[in-house]
Amino acid sequence: MLNKKRVGLKIFGPAASGKTWLTRIVQKELMQKLSRREEKMLFLYTKVPRIEPTFQIVYRLAIEYFLNNYFGELANFVKESNRTWEDVVNDPELATCFRHYSSEALKQKALARKWLIGEKLTASELGNLEITYLIDSDYERYEMLRKLIEKLTMTGPFATCILVIDELENAPVKLAGQLSDCLRDMLDSFSEKFGLIASFTAEKVDEWYDLGYTEYLGRRFDYTVQLDSLKKEAVAEFLRLHHRVYRKKDAKIDDHLLPFTEESAIKLLELMPLEYHYPGYFLPNCRDIARLAFEKGKKQIDTKFVEDHFQKVTFK
Repeated sequence: MLNKKRVGLKIFGPAASGKTWLTRIVQKELMQKLSRREEKMLFLYTKVPRIEPTFQIVYRLAIEYFLNNYFGELANFVKESNRTWEDVVNDPELATCFRHYSSEALKQKALARKWLIGEKLTASELGNLEITYLIDSDYERYEMLRKLIEKLTMTGPFATCILVIDELENAPVKLAGQLSDCLRDMLDSFSEKFGLIASFTAEKVDEWYDLGYTEYLGRRFDYTVQLDSLKKEAVAEFLRLHHRVYRKKDAKIDDHLLPFTEESAIKLLELMPLEYHYPGYFLPNCRDIARLAFEKGKKQIDTKFVEDHFQKVTFK
C-alpha cells in the first residue's frame, strides 16, 4: 500500500478477535508513514450492518465516513491551492455537489449531502442543486463510490485510498454476490493508489464461499490474515500496542503498557475462560480493572489487584 500499488487484504477470525481493531492499526501505521513523505491517505470505512444489510446502507456509511472525516481536509486543499472544485474533482456533478456542501447556505449544504448519500430529492431540489440525476440505484451508488475514489486520488489531495468493508458475514447470499461483483470490478478498475480490506467473522477461510462470496473476488486478494485467540506470551505487547494507538500523542509515559504490568496483563488473561481469550472480551476487562484502580487511587495494576477484583469484570 505504501508503494501505491493496488492491494487486496482479507481478514477473518472468530467474533471479538480484533478484526476491526486491526483495520484501525493499519490506518494509523499507513497514515504515519505517509505523513513523513508529506502525503495524505483517504481511508473509507463501511460495513454490512446486521439490522439492514443492503448495498444502499454500505454505500451510505462509506460516504458519511468521508464527509465526516475527510471533506474538511479536501475543502482546505481547494481553498489553499486557489483552484476551483472543477479543477480538483474533475467531474461536473460531483464538483457542483461539493461546492454546495462547502457553502455556508445550510439548505444547499443539506441538499448536497442528501444527493451524495443517495436519498430521494424532488425535481425542484435537484434544480436548486444544478444537478440533473439522482443516485437512486445500486449501480449508480457503486459508480459514484468508484468515481469518488478515482477523482480524489488522481486530481485531489490524497496519495492513495484504503476502502474497508467490515462485517461481511452479515450479508445475505444475494448481497454477498452483489458485493463480490462490485469489489472485483473496483479492484480491476485501479492499478495503483487503491487498497481494499475485506473483513468477516469465520473460523476457517473457506467460509468465505459459504457466505456467498465468489472465487473471482477471492483470487484478487493479495494477502489473507487469520486472527486467532490471544496468547499469554504476546498479550502484554498486544496491550502495549493498543495503548500506544489510543493515547494522546503528547502523553509522556515510560511504558505504554501502564497502568498494567506484563505480569498483571498475563494474569488477567489466565483468569478468563478460554472462550473469552479474544480482544473483544479482554479489552473490556482491562477497562473494568483500570477503572477500579483509578477509583482506588492505584497508579499501577499488579497481579494481586487483578486477582482481588476479577469478579467485578464483565467477562468472567
